[in-house]
Amino acid sequence: MKARQTALALPTLLVACATSVPAPLPPQIGSEPRGEWGERLLVEANAIPGAWIQRDTDGGAPKPERDEARGFGARMGIGNRTQSVGVMAQVYSGDDGFDAVVFGFDSDVRARLDRDWPRWLFLRAGASLGGGFYDAGGGTSDTQLMGQLRIGPEFQLTDRLALQASFGGIVFGHPGETEAYGTFFTIGGGVTF
Repeated sequence: MKARQTALALPTLLVACATSVPAPLPPQIGSEPRGEWGERLLVEANAIPGAWIQRDTDGGAPKPERDEARGFGARMGIGNRTQSVGVMAQVYSGDDGFDAVVFGFDSDVRARLDRDWPRWLFLRAGASLGGGFYDAGGGTSDTQLMGQLRIGPEFQLTDRLALQASFGGIVFGHPGETEAYGTFFTIGGGVTF
């Protein structure tokens, strides 16, 4: 009798295992649906409450070697729900004579970190490459190449409105010579059309 019960139980167990639906895996970083390219048009503006720029002295940069600056910027881009490309402009102005106006091609990506995180909180990273006018004061001014990287949180308040903050690094120069480099902090917001 036990052999017959075991013989009936084994196929029943196999059928139950074969027809059960496996539990879905938790979403990982970047697993949000991307959507279609071109579905988002972004217009963003930000304030730069602090930028700390170190001048490269091997080119004869005047003193002081380190400048503190403030500024503002704007960005326009097109993309999908998780990434975009576009153009950006920033203006830096310092008390020690440091001024810069930069323009660049810009790209960014964003991702929700985990399913347990709020749906409105993202981690965003971006990069820009371009050029602009750099004035270090004391007669030192030139048009330079510019590159920057940044990372920070993005708070998606509604489908159309987001607030952002970022910490980044920036470099000015040309091939073979760095003129200045530093870090900056931004606070801003954006509208999606």
